[in-house]
Amino acid sequence: QGAAVFQIGGTAGKNWQWEGEGEAFERWMDGETGQPLVDANMRELKHTGFMSNRGRQNVASFLTQNLNVDWRLGAAYFEEALIDHDVASNWGNWMFAAGLSGGRVNKFNIIKQSKDYDDQGEYCRLWCPELAQVPPPKIHTPWQLSQQEQTNFKVAVLPYPQARGGSVGAAAGGGGGQVYPKPVSEKSPGAQGGGYGGDKEGQWRGGDAKKRWDRVGDKWTGEKSRGGESRGGGARGGGSSGGKSRNSANTKRQDMMNAHMGI
Repeated sequence: QGAAVFQIGGTAGKNWQWEGEGEAFERWMDGETGQPLVDANMRELKHTGFMSNRGRQNVASFLTQNLNVDWRLGAAYFEEALIDHDVASNWGNWMFAAGLSGGRVNKFNIIKQSKDYDDQGEYCRLWCPELAQVPPPKIHTPWQLSQQEQTNFKVAVLPYPQARGGSVGAAAGGGGGQVYPKPVSEKSPGAQGGGYGGDKEGQWRGGDAKKRWDRVGDKWTGEKSRGGESRGGGARGGGSSGGKSRNSANTKRQDMMNAHMGI
């Protein structure tokens, strides 16, 4: 593929509008995204020069598919920080992570990855000591902690500008408690920065996303459900029983989807 692997559009030559250097990239690089698994991996890299292969896939997916930051910035940072850097592997893998190979686009579900590979949160707590007292499964979604839980676990989850500094007093339960940032704002890539997040460009946009989830749900549950999109009201659907059947199928399908996604 020659030099195309180093170009913004990759070997596929995609003309996507990426974000440049800014707060999102800075927070990703410093391990302050508000996503514990991403932050733990980035902090490990910063302090040791190493990161697991699964970690590299996760943080690359997050930077490109969740934050829409120019993939070449991530590749350049890895080139600088990794002690086992290899030009071909690094730039090639980053190009694939950005969805610019012309094939499948993988957008990792970071919360599911965190639960799958760090179920008890030991890795996240090791590299994010602010969350040292947060138990599983709450360790994976600290932004959902109530004020009482933040006090109990001695951590305050605050907007990024306030979180920069490392500790607070009474706001985190007193005694010089820790602070952790709320999640960074996300913006997925696309031809106009519109976002997709499926297997191929545009496959999960707008109505297409719903259609695909309907098909996946039908396959998992063996039932068809369209969330109350009946035609002709009760006449065609057999009155209230049709709505009840659809609601039942919806619930079953959503439960299956949540289980699959680790929710």
